[in-house]
Amino acid sequence: MADAIRSTAGPGGAWIEVTPFGDLTVSGMSLNASWLAGLSDEQLAPFGLERAEIAETEMPTSWAVQVTGSAVNDNAGVPTRVWLTEALDIETVRNRLLAAAAIEYAAHRQRPVAWDFGAVEALDDNDVSIGEAGQQTLQMRDDAVQNDLQNWLAANAAAMAAVAAGMPDLIQPLKTTANVWVQTTAAQVVQVLVTGDGVQVSAFQMGAAHLKAFGALKKAINTAVDIETLVSIDPTAGWPA
Repeated sequence: MADAIRSTAGPGGAWIEVTPFGDLTVSGMSLNASWLAGLSDEQLAPFGLERAEIAETEMPTSWAVQVTGSAVNDNAGVPTRVWLTEALDIETVRNRLLAAAAIEYAAHRQRPVAWDFGAVEALDDNDVSIGEAGQQTLQMRDDAVQNDLQNWLAANAAAMAAVAAGMPDLIQPLKTTANVWVQTTAAQVVQVLVTGDGVQVSAFQMGAAHLKAFGALKKAINTAVDIETLVSIDPTAGWPA
């Protein structure tokens, strides 16, 4: 919560925002912020000053403007925040949206992918059975520390090799986000990672869906011919669940 003060010497005095530190000038008086903070409204009155809480307003979020600062204006006697902005050219707006789309894509493609393993047995890190695996998620991190996609590609390659060798029932466990080792067969691994099971979407299918959504979003941004069309694009919308 921020306060503003103004002189009561005349009508329509300008409100001055009180900063936490330093000095401010009101009607020619240099006032210390710390000193002002220690005074009540009644103690300010003899100095010809009044204080009020600033009515805060929402900062503009349009892609088409850049916020450059704020001011405090009088609104029926209430100090009210007014945001100062400058209009951006169409290419700057386009680049801002493309950057936002890339951030959204990175976030969505790294979200854990859900899979219901049903009654397939699950073991903990000590190889102790914890019963049916049920609903689990697979991590899809891709950063300087973890690259889960490489792990899933390796797991799928091993599973495909087992299936090709005539051993689809070979147990090849998948480790989930909850550190559960699901005792999946090679054939099940291929379903979870690549093909899906006809109802559930596989990890790689979800990754492809995210990539497709990213491409559609970039196309919409790059082909927009005016700022009005650009600002109507929501980079957070349209992603597969």
